[in-house]
Amino acid sequence: MPPKCKYKSAEIIDNSSDVARSDQEDASDTSSALTVIVDTRDSINQELDNFKPLALELNHKHGIGKDTSNDIEDPKPMTKKARKGAKKGSETNTVMVTSSSASDSAPGPDAPINIQYNISIFPSSESWKEDVKKRKGFGASYKLKSDIPFGTWTAQLLVRISDKLNPTQIDFSDYDVSFAIPRIIPSPFIIKAEDDYNLLLEHAKKGKESSANIYVQEKVRVPSPKPQKRDKHNDNSNDETDPNDDRSSKKDKAKNRSQGKEKAKTKAKTRIQRDSDIEDEDRPINKNIQALRDHWTCNKKPRCSSEFCFVNPAANGEYLRLTFQHFNCWAAAMLKGPDTAMLDVPPNHDLFQDISEVFAEKNKTPTETLSTSTASLIATGMATNYPNFLPELLVQMIQASCTIPPAQSSNLEAPRPASPSATGSTTMATQRALFSPDQLKSLGERMAIEDFCDVYKLSKPLKDKLVEQGYNSTHALQYATIDDLIASSLYRGEIAQLHNGITLWLGK
Repeated sequence: MPPKCKYKSAEIIDNSSDVARSDQEDASDTSSALTVIVDTRDSINQELDNFKPLALELNHKHGIGKDTSNDIEDPKPMTKKARKGAKKGSETNTVMVTSSSASDSAPGPDAPINIQYNISIFPSSESWKEDVKKRKGFGASYKLKSDIPFGTWTAQLLVRISDKLNPTQIDFSDYDVSFAIPRIIPSPFIIKAEDDYNLLLEHAKKGKESSANIYVQEKVRVPSPKPQKRDKHNDNSNDETDPNDDRSSKKDKAKNRSQGKEKAKTKAKTRIQRDSDIEDEDRPINKNIQALRDHWTCNKKPRCSSEFCFVNPAANGEYLRLTFQHFNCWAAAMLKGPDTAMLDVPPNHDLFQDISEVFAEKNKTPTETLSTSTASLIATGMATNYPNFLPELLVQMIQASCTIPPAQSSNLEAPRPASPSATGSTTMATQRALFSPDQLKSLGERMAIEDFCDVYKLSKPLKDKLVEQGYNSTHALQYATIDDLIASSLYRGEIAQLHNGITLWLGK
């Protein structure tokens, strides 16, 4: 009786023709197969017990001697059912190694792989948003080998950018390019040089899916300033951004608009007045002002600081400085005719008081001189007591000696009402003027005659007469006299209406 033997593992090569004839089904499945049984100790012992009868039978068949070191009991013949159960149990705990599976080998670590690039392209209008996830843009994706150079990689990227944004010119420096790899580099990392690209490849290979997210942000393009041409009126157009550039930043557009408005306000203040800006009613006055400025340009340089001067004959040729107020008053008076003012003769106005007195003395006729002396003599005679003569007789004698001939009396019927120094009676001249001296010092706002008559409710016939006589504004009325208005067929009631309207206009 051989000793019992315990097996830990077994390797069986079944090439026996006898066994194949006894069990043709099992022999066909196990021929030319290499089986390695790997299991726990209990499962191995169970399998060995099932294979004991088959092992002994094979040993006796081929004349293999008995192993005295192992004691094996004579097993009972193994039935077909037992052999099927043993086969089923071995299939659950075996690994079949074939020549085809052994030939497959994994790629090396340095072999090139395909990397999936998911690209997000954003126009310049989205650059002000700090969070990349909130930007709106275009998407693209493609695969490239990991062994392509950096120049080829940038060229492929620029092709996708050109398809989405369609720029006129394209360059890699016009865009901010960054990458991020899920669960490895979550925050975007800028790509500017080949070293950054190598870092992208290194981390992309670590991921299971070998992919990377590429973010492309277009930079805001600042147009180069163009030289501006100034026209003769300094009326330049506002500097604005190109309205066709849809990708320009909203903040930049708002800033440019605010700067354009400020420039427009500054230019409006300093702009030279055009000829079209002058109203038709002011053109005659402006023409006279220009003529006066050309005529009275001061040549007494550098001793005189004024640009325009009038040589004052009342002060032995002293220069009188002419301002805009002088020119405005003088030009308006010239519109009334040569009897009021001329290019060489200023009007009778408070601004030209000294000049008017000298001109009045020069322009006096002999009759006016006689009447002035007579008036002074009468005043002296009435104020003096003559005890030897009756006052009335003396007055009659003086008046008889100063009687004016009828031919000369016509010259005294309409003396110049606005020159009190010429007549020697300031009170009478003031009464004949439409405006009082106090009113002339504080004129109101300039109004058209039509508006003046409508606002202060003057009659329509009065308005028609004033317009017909050429009074186009309230400032022109300051040079009118009562005699002028009466000569213009104005009634006393209409003159009273005009006085009332002027008082209301001046606020007095």
